[in-house]
Amino acid sequence: MTNIFYELERMKHLMNSLLDTPFFWEEAREMRLNYANIYENESGYMIQMLAPGIKKEGVEVHYENDLLTITLKPSEEQNDNVKWIRRERLKPIESRSYRLSAEVDPTRIEAKLIDGILLVFLPKREKKEPKKIEVKVK
Repeated sequence: MTNIFYELERMKHLMNSLLDTPFFWEEAREMRLNYANIYENESGYMIQMLAPGIKKEGVEVHYENDLLTITLKPSEEQNDNVKWIRRERLKPIESRSYRLSAEVDPTRIEAKLIDGILLVFLPKREKKEPKKIEVKVK
């Protein structure tokens, strides 16, 4: 007799691999990932991402070539007396990337983990007043 949980898990993996094919939109692939709220105020942008069960050591925020990547790695729960039937709450590794606008100052990006919510603040560059340069005509 077939285990119904095994069959459901197998179907889930097949559906996920289908979404990884290039024939589907990027948004369809991102539906499987952790949700994030992003808002803007006068000083910058804030990304709020759910991170239940994630410790500070399991958070990586990386910036390179105008791309901000947030990776969440849950700590491994070692319990040899347990046989997992289904584990959905903590995925092994979850990563999201965001293309940053030119007005973000990457040298001042900050991240905090508070009560299972990751907060990433992306400050805007300070606006410089245009300089008026007088050129003498000869």
